Amino acid sequence: MEYSRTATPTMEWYEYVLGKRYLVQAKWEHIDSVRANALLTNQVGIQRHISHAKASTYIEAMHKNEWIQSMTAIHIADTGKLLDGQHRLRAIVDAGKDNIRCLVISGLPESTAAYFDQGRPRSLESVIKGQGIPNSKEMAATVKMMYQLYHNTATPPRNEVGKRIAEDNINLQISVAEAIRMKDAAHMAVPVLAGTHFVLRSHYSKERVDEFFEILTLGGSTRKEHHHPITRLFTTVQDEWEKLQVSSDTRALLGGPKRSGGLPGLNNSIPSMRFTLIAWVYQSFETWIGQGDTLRLRKMCANEEVAKYIDAFTRKLRQCLNIRTSYKDEIENILEEVEDLPYQRLHHQGHRGRFNMVEKQKRGRPTLGITYEEAREAMDRLQNVTHVARELGCSPTLVHKILNFKKEEIG
Repeated sequence: MEYSRTATPTMEWYEYVLGKRYLVQAKWEHIDSVRANALLTNQVGIQRHISHAKASTYIEAMHKNEWIQSMTAIHIADTGKLLDGQHRLRAIVDAGKDNIRCLVISGLPESTAAYFDQGRPRSLESVIKGQGIPNSKEMAATVKMMYQLYHNTATPPRNEVGKRIAEDNINLQISVAEAIRMKDAAHMAVPVLAGTHFVLRSHYSKERVDEFFEILTLGGSTRKEHHHPITRLFTTVQDEWEKLQVSSDTRALLGGPKRSGGLPGLNNSIPSMRFTLIAWVYQSFETWIGQGDTLRLRKMCANEEVAKYIDAFTRKLRQCLNIRTSYKDEIENILEEVEDLPYQRLHHQGHRGRFNMVEKQKRGRPTLGITYEEAREAMDRLQNVTHVARELGCSPTLVHKILNFKKEEIG
């Protein structure tokens, strides 16, 4: 966010802290990289190591103009040393921003440093649950994994980005529900099953994908063939799962939190079990769909081959997962959709169009002639953009666009 540099008054009061009286000041300041760097080099005691993942989420928010300064303040001791706020200040320095407005409280003694950062941050799971999306725990884990694959990073998404992913990708909610149903039979964690189910169903026949997962989880005559691609996948996963039970007190699933790790890459020669499983599922499906039941798959890909399958899977993921890293993506999309191609549903960043309006009309379905009044009435009644989208038969993104721009009619 950009702010004016109008001077704000300073609030002063006396506060009794740990039995002593101190003059405390509070004011809004526009902190630039020079001021931030000066505070970082003058901190109380030995601070925690900087979490680059946390700082990077702040940097991304600043670049996307989604940095919202809450009442969480930067605290400076009465000696002038920094008490709390190093991640925000580090983000200001690394982002190169010179107009970040922060609440600064100064005057507390250095002995208060041990009392900071004891609150519990809001998790992505709680944010998704607050939107009324079912299976919020499993959905949050799936969204995090798919975001990390999409951007090839170990950093999880900001809560607002994760919420938009969960809202905008209705089919992902369906895949998560299916994964919960299959996880015990497949011995794989929900994010692995949901992610592969979502991507494969977006690119291949839904009937074939459902058949693949049905054979994997329920068995049948096909799985009796030892070298069948799906049989090979099942037996390999079964062997790994049985090994896991030896060192686990619970019937843990492969790819769960205890066995997940970093992304395959230059800094991690052994891929985590979660991404290895994705590679195995993708390899098995591609072999099966490409050659049918006649092809023999002797073994699943080894560690050095996992990265190749993950790269191929990620390319398909980027074509079907809708990720809006900024609230401005909604503005850009609605202008492009209405002004340039009013009859073609578009997705930015190379995403595939969900349908063509002309083809939809040929099948006798209604157009998307949704008015602002219709969307507004549904939102007031349902209080949830996902539920509104389901009722109106459109995407949550389009609901946001209609409500934000008050277009009288779209489509």
